[in-house]
Amino acid sequence: TLLFTDAYREAAPLFGIYLFSALLPGTLTGSPIRAHEEFKFFRFKLHLALLPVTFGALYAGIHAAGLIGAARVVVVMQALEGAIVLTAVGRRLGFVADDLNHLAPALKTFLAAAAAAFAAFVMKLAVAHARMPVKMLLCGAVFGAVYIFAAYALGAVTDSEKEGFRAALSRFLTR
Repeated sequence: TLLFTDAYREAAPLFGIYLFSALLPGTLTGSPIRAHEEFKFFRFKLHLALLPVTFGALYAGIHAAGLIGAARVVVVMQALEGAIVLTAVGRRLGFVADDLNHLAPALKTFLAAAAAAFAAFVMKLAVAHARMPVKMLLCGAVFGAVYIFAAYALGAVTDSEKEGFRAALSRFLTR
């Protein structure tokens, strides 16, 4: 209600569901698909193949949970399409399971963000009756503090980044 009016309060679950779909473009499969001839009509064929599955899932989702169910189905089908495309591109480019080791730094960052999000959620529950700006300020402060601590503790921050932070902090504190 801080960003929108109270008229959108009941749409909050839909916004939450669609937030997940904001992560899906992170797979970045468009360039490899355009670069390889065998993928020329891959997405078109995939969409045709998934059409009956999508219709069936939408029917079930709408009957099970109405508009929320339909939104969930749309996001799940987008994730399924992304997983299929990512698998096909990975096979074409010769990815193997050992290549996932390169994602370890990103995993550490994700875990730090997840810990910070959980702490901010706990803070939100603790100050449930506070005014919205106060809640946002407190939750943001908790998220930031926990994220910095968790990123350092999990090793998501490299030594050069730590040195840069120390240098900036020392310049700030000497003023």
